[in-house]
Amino acid sequence: MATGVPNVSNNDAFAARNFAIEVDGTMIAQFTELSGLTSEIVSMELYKWHKAALDGKVKEARKNGSVILYDYQAGEIARWNFINAWPSKLSTGSLKAGSNDVVTEEATIVMEGFERVK
Repeated sequence: MATGVPNVSNNDAFAARNFAIEVDGTMIAQFTELSGLTSEIVSMELYKWHKAALDGKVKEARKNGSVILYDYQAGEIARWNFINAWPSKLSTGSLKAGSNDVVTEEATIVMEGFERVK
């Protein structure tokens, strides 16, 4: 009887399992859910990027980057590049004393454009 995760070929459907955001060539966050360019993460780098826009430094905050989809062996299987993007909204999920839940944040990223390159 076969066990484990089967190999994924380029012709198979993608398993939506593991994503990351890369900005100016540096990975700043990993997350578990994607809807448009909304993410759920805990990351000070994302907050600092958002804070630059909040402080009125939108020109400085504009970054090029990528949303990356990984397979079960952490190999890159898809990539969407975005251009001149900045986080316009950042919100935190529920916090509850005594809870073992992972704290999540939601980010809305505004961009001038994007393209799928892989």
